[in-house]
Amino acid sequence: MTHAECVTGDVVAVVKPRGVASVYVVCEGECEAHCPGYNVVRVDELVGDAEASILGELVASMLLTPPEQIDGDPSVIEEARMAYLTRIAVEEHARLRKLLGGLAAHAKVAHIYHIVARASRLSRLYPWVPSSLIDVLRSDARVVVRDAEQSLLEAGCERSGGPWFELCEHSGARIRRGWRLVAVRLTRIWPLVRPGGVDHPLIRDPLLLVKLRRGRLRTKVLEFEEQLYSVTGVKRILRTVQMGLGGTVTAYRGEFKSVIVKRYLTPATAKWVVAAGIALPIYPYRLAPRDRLEAEYDAVNAMLDAGLPVPEPVLVDPRGLKAAYEYIEGTPLHHLVAKDPLHPSLAEAGMLLAQLHREGWVMGDANPTNFIVGRDRIYMVDLEQARKSDSIKHRAWDLAVLVYYSFLFNPQEPGNRAMLVAKAYIAAGGDVEVVREAARVVFAVPFTPIAPVTVLEKARRAFLHVAGAVT
Repeated sequence: MTHAECVTGDVVAVVKPRGVASVYVVCEGECEAHCPGYNVVRVDELVGDAEASILGELVASMLLTPPEQIDGDPSVIEEARMAYLTRIAVEEHARLRKLLGGLAAHAKVAHIYHIVARASRLSRLYPWVPSSLIDVLRSDARVVVRDAEQSLLEAGCERSGGPWFELCEHSGARIRRGWRLVAVRLTRIWPLVRPGGVDHPLIRDPLLLVKLRRGRLRTKVLEFEEQLYSVTGVKRILRTVQMGLGGTVTAYRGEFKSVIVKRYLTPATAKWVVAAGIALPIYPYRLAPRDRLEAEYDAVNAMLDAGLPVPEPVLVDPRGLKAAYEYIEGTPLHHLVAKDPLHPSLAEAGMLLAQLHREGWVMGDANPTNFIVGRDRIYMVDLEQARKSDSIKHRAWDLAVLVYYSFLFNPQEPGNRAMLVAKAYIAAGGDVEVVREAARVVFAVPFTPIAPVTVLEKARRAFLHVAGAVT
């Protein structure tokens, strides 16, 4: 039977979506269908579903892919489809920004991400949606890519080279959490052809279409350890270090590279609760696991850009609050200080802090356990408390932590040790005012539980001596 025999009324277009057996009849006013499989939708309902999900996207979701056939006026369908794709670009990018948090500044998305992400979200309601999308991507992906790129440009997203786009900047974008359903005359609600699209990796986790500037973003398709193995070839655990209330750092030896896996747990580990309480008047420590994960990734990227020696990120999991970083082969500075209170690497650490401060960053937790002395240079690690700051107080805290915390491992030669670090810091371009600030009593007080007052006082006076000698 023809469309004319099956429908009466003011018909604008008859649409055959991909992947379903039903036909949609779009009418300007009232229409009536007489044949099985014909679904009647008014123009205002179609546009409303595309722009505001008034039908729960039951109709609009058919527009994720180009229709198989349009009889009548195609402009109504094409305009509604582009409006829908543009809207979901804004909404899905806003969702992604919320998921990634601070990592969003370092992320890029493939042109079809918003279409795949919406198909994945709708798959729980309308299983035929991912099936038809995957079929089109396999048979004629160019059409989907073309329309995806056009919708991203209309949404104001910027290209980033190749198939990649920057995340759309829509801070006020409204993320729809539900739909207002209205009556729609549908004769076949579950017209499935191949529901297997739900199991496709892209549908299971659209984050496969998102890349970070450095390292990879963990997806739900593989467990964290499985994905880590695919990247690094890790085979066995080197060592595990317990931190606070269950926080764990694990080192893995891999065939391709070795990594450290950090687990940022909630509630905050006792380590940072105590540190924040002690240093509250001086330095703003982060407690929330998510904040620490994002801050470390952001700091590492900035420091690598500046040529500073820090470990490369390998795999980041913002949902599981885990991240893998390059394992730096070497000796922790505190092991060297325990054997030699004036080890030359202390001066290297002071020089590295000066370089870091010149770049406008502070380490926050510059204790000797967070410096690794490699074969040819010294590295900074564990940068979850680092932040962008030009505060003299924050920079002085870095110096104070490096020197005063080292007395936990070896309290000998406190004055000479402080002089060694301070002179190296100034020689490398550090500000003498930072050294003078570090000599204030308030910076020594937090370390009285781990070092005798006499030891701290000798180091403090050495800071003053170096600052006075320079001026």
